[in-house]
Amino acid sequence: MKKTQKASITVFATLSFMLVLAVSFSLLEAARITEIQKVTRMNSDAVLEGVFAEYNTPLYQKYGLLGYWADNEKGNVSFDSTISKIQNYTYQNLKNQPYLYNKNALNLLRVSNCDIKVEKYMLMTDDNGRAFTQSIVEKEKRTIPQRLVNELKERLRNIDANKSGDKMDKDLDDAQEAIDNPKEYAKKHNISLEDNYKKEASKNNSTIDVPNDNNTVNKVSDEVSKFPVNQSEAVSNEKTNPLKVINNLRKKGILELVLEKPGEVSNNEIDLKNSLSKRRILSGNIKVTSESMLIDKVALTHYFSEYFSSYTKPRREGALQYEQEYILSGKKDDCSNLKSTINKILVMRTASNMAAIYKDPSKMSQIEALANSLGVVTANPVIMKCAKIGLITAWAYGESILDLRTLMSGGKISIIKSQNEWTLGLSNIGSLTDLKFKAKENKKGIKYEDFLSAFLALKNQKETTINAMDIIEHTIAQQKGYEKFRLDNVIIEAEVDYRYRINTVFLGFVNLNTSKISSVEINNKSRYSYLKNCKE
Repeated sequence: MKKTQKASITVFATLSFMLVLAVSFSLLEAARITEIQKVTRMNSDAVLEGVFAEYNTPLYQKYGLLGYWADNEKGNVSFDSTISKIQNYTYQNLKNQPYLYNKNALNLLRVSNCDIKVEKYMLMTDDNGRAFTQSIVEKEKRTIPQRLVNELKERLRNIDANKSGDKMDKDLDDAQEAIDNPKEYAKKHNISLEDNYKKEASKNNSTIDVPNDNNTVNKVSDEVSKFPVNQSEAVSNEKTNPLKVINNLRKKGILELVLEKPGEVSNNEIDLKNSLSKRRILSGNIKVTSESMLIDKVALTHYFSEYFSSYTKPRREGALQYEQEYILSGKKDDCSNLKSTINKILVMRTASNMAAIYKDPSKMSQIEALANSLGVVTANPVIMKCAKIGLITAWAYGESILDLRTLMSGGKISIIKSQNEWTLGLSNIGSLTDLKFKAKENKKGIKYEDFLSAFLALKNQKETTINAMDIIEHTIAQQKGYEKFRLDNVIIEAEVDYRYRINTVFLGFVNLNTSKISSVEINNKSRYSYLKNCKE
């Protein structure tokens, strides 16, 4: 028979033992809470990063940009599905993971509840597209070598130095007006045709009737347009008359002049009524940081050339096939955008080719001889001067048509041509009607895409940014499942508030009023940005 002995413990010992247990369990609970704080901190960052990993796939595949598309059926920014995802990921990480392969095992890192709130966010369209620009800058800074940056800067500087589009438009119009209607030109510029005729008559000791009526002045205008190609040969064939040829060419459509197959130009068009440039754009509440404007110009120029299509590299499945031309011109259809772009290049090339004529003594001699022959008819040096300007402009215009034919077929030309690079002669201006007649190519020159880049860099950055976002929206919205895609629903940075609630485990073992503490809250914030967190 087993003997037993009586045992006893004092009240003091009992209380002391309970205090030791309370301290021990409190320390265990504190250690558990500290560990949960670390785990929830990691969970907050990992879960938000996981959500942002679900970036918009077409946006990245087509345009290389990362953005999280968060919208609802009404086309507004909505975080309901985002919050639901964060909560589901959190519960998977911290609640439903049993330990020791036992479904009934105690999970010391268990979270009973998690409340999520998106406090701050930045949309890709924020600050009139500055966020969009910043996304491109951050991307391009990691991919563009410094050598390319310097080359782009130099190229833009060279083309900008020859940019005089507005002035060229005026010069072309003035020259044409002076040749077609000298009376109106003289009246507009306060030139006295009568005095000039009298001076010319006095100088030559001859009698010249002063044009004092409309019929006589109109005859002068007619004679100017009929001047000979050289002093000894009158023009009998319209094809050999430079001004007649150029005037007829200018009446045609520009596409018919420079493209071998103008009928193959894309007819794609988009509806601009609900585009970014026309509607009210949603905005976030995170401030967009600014960078150097020069860096922006270089980054945008390189990005547009790399990710957006053009006439020479069309996007067949896009809303518009010629995207860079749309960014530049902003018209609703490919054909109009292409015409506008080609006309811009035509003006620039005419200015450059006029400069080349002025620098070439042999060409200026031909112009002088041709212009002086007008003195026999007009006896007016002012009109002769206008005719000279008209001849230079016409010759430069014709050479520019040849330049464009070379550019549009993928060739390269010099910015300012040398004598050897010049293609068109005064005597063969009539050959401009042959679409296969093109300018001489310079392998070290600039191509059509370089002109596009230059124009885009010189254009107002806000306009190019809005137009670029427009075309991105329309192209992605063509894909199945993305019909309601809008860039002002695309998030590129967000800050999320987490409030975790955890039930206590060890504090309930000892009844020293600690059992009233049944749960603990842990609050933290997590922030993720495609601009700062993503490294390619």
